[in-house]
Amino acid sequence: MGTLLDDAAKQYLEINQKYPTKARRPERFALSGTILQKRGSVPEALDCFLPLLEQQDSPDEFRKLKTRP
Repeated sequence: MGTLLDDAAKQYLEINQKYPTKARRPERFALSGTILQKRGSVPEALDCFLPLLEQQDSPDEFRKLKTRP
C-alpha cells in the first residue's frame, strides 16, 4: 500500500507543479492531504488541509470537503 500512496503523492505533486492554477482545486488539496496523512507526513498534510478549513462553508463543496471523514 505504501508504494501506491507514494505513486499517488508523486502524481498529485506533478499535477500541482505542472498546472499551478488549475490544479489548486479544493478536491486536490483534500486528496493530497489525505495521501500525505496516510503516509505519516502529518505536517505536510496540514499544509493541504488548512487552506480548505480557512474557506467559507459555501459553496456546499467546501463544507463537504471539510466534514469528510
